[in-house]
Amino acid sequence: MNHINYSTGDIFAPALPLAQAIGRLGNLMGGDPFGLPSNLPWAITQYGVRRQPSALYELVLDLLLFVIIMLLRDKMPRPGDLFKLYIVGYCSLRFVVDFTRADPRVIPGFTLVQVLYFFTIIAFGYQLIKSFRESRQARKIPEGQTADAS
Repeated sequence: MNHINYSTGDIFAPALPLAQAIGRLGNLMGGDPFGLPSNLPWAITQYGVRRQPSALYELVLDLLLFVIIMLLRDKMPRPGDLFKLYIVGYCSLRFVVDFTRADPRVIPGFTLVQVLYFFTIIAFGYQLIKSFRESRQARKIPEGQTADAS
């Protein structure tokens, strides 16, 4: 056994959005993923069709997520919360970006990724909110007393 007694996800949380941003740069340069047809001034022409640059959107949002994680990395209440923040952040940005992608819609208006990420955002978001609330309540209780003391 390695006897690891800390949250390894928190260690990787800052690197993940950077790695994904690099991957999206590769997608953008390679012409994938294809966005929906668009007449926006920044649309990219792929196979003769002007399309949303979905990979570019995700690249920019991944970099923004990296900055947010770096700013909050020492402010999270509990071990594991930084990784949960990454999960909520990435799933949220991908949920938004998927509206611009030309992926099949499994439910009218929503891709399979959006459906799955919706539940992930709810589950991990709840855990984060709970962690912040419990941390705030623990700070309100004077040291040496318990929550049951009157």
